[in-house]
Amino acid sequence: MIHPPEPVAAQTALVPFGLPFFDHPVGGIPSGGVMLLHGEPAAARAVASLAFIESRLVGGVGALVVSSSSPADWPRLPGSGRKPAEHEAILFAQIPATGLTPVAAHTAWTEILPMIRQTRPGRLILFPALAWFEFVPETAVALYAVRFIAALNSLGCETLLTFPAPRSPRARHLLSILSGLCPTVASLQPGSSPGTVRWTTEHLLHHRARPTAELDLATFTEIRAVEAAASTPPAPPVAAAPVPAAVAAPVPPPPVVIPEHVVTFSHSVDKKPIRIHFSSLMGMAGNRLPTDAKPGRSTPS
Repeated sequence: MIHPPEPVAAQTALVPFGLPFFDHPVGGIPSGGVMLLHGEPAAARAVASLAFIESRLVGGVGALVVSSSSPADWPRLPGSGRKPAEHEAILFAQIPATGLTPVAAHTAWTEILPMIRQTRPGRLILFPALAWFEFVPETAVALYAVRFIAALNSLGCETLLTFPAPRSPRARHLLSILSGLCPTVASLQPGSSPGTVRWTTEHLLHHRARPTAELDLATFTEIRAVEAAASTPPAPPVAAAPVPAAVAAPVPPPPVVIPEHVVTFSHSVDKKPIRIHFSSLMGMAGNRLPTDAKPGRSTPS
């Protein structure tokens, strides 16, 4: 009996991140995938995010930055030295710095997703990603993160999630979950001298190399390569705490009012209403959504 050949997995298409020390040995990052960049200082995460954008601008591909910071507060693009707010191919979507509720998050995505559909950016940055998880109950955060990453993977652009150094058990737990879900993970920490930052590649699904280097903070150019202690396998992710068998009945959430303007865009684009797949994620956080509130039908959980 002749057996058919085993199917061969298609090779992952790669695109440059925008940093030569990283792109040259590993070929870049998976096209259309999600990358996690965590650590300090915040300025280093911002410059790395701009390098991530700038590498595609030269090819005429735009970018969308979703951030709680004003566009004017961002540093200059490390390559050209231009202010990103002045670049016509970079669109900023500013969200509230604190207090993002499930309904406000749903409203924000209702505004952001049409922008993505119409402008079709090649790169999306969530700075920081933590804002989209602060309202999620601890018992639901793992499933929420899985669906959140899956939703980002469906957008058709490369997404960079930035995450500050965790300062609480909840933040460390979330960082561990996201690290296990993203095919590319890197961390930042202050370098050995002032004005430098150390980049450590922690996880790559498509390559065994782990590029590590000390970089100039202002331009993110390589000062020196650092021997990666990457031959050792990465530490296994921290297991989620078990959920007690008996859980108290949830307290119904108080009535909420949808903010009329959750997102402020750096320049206007003709927006059209669109039904989005992020709505089920917001329902998981324990709030009924206005667009999901149909008679005789409960909110997805």
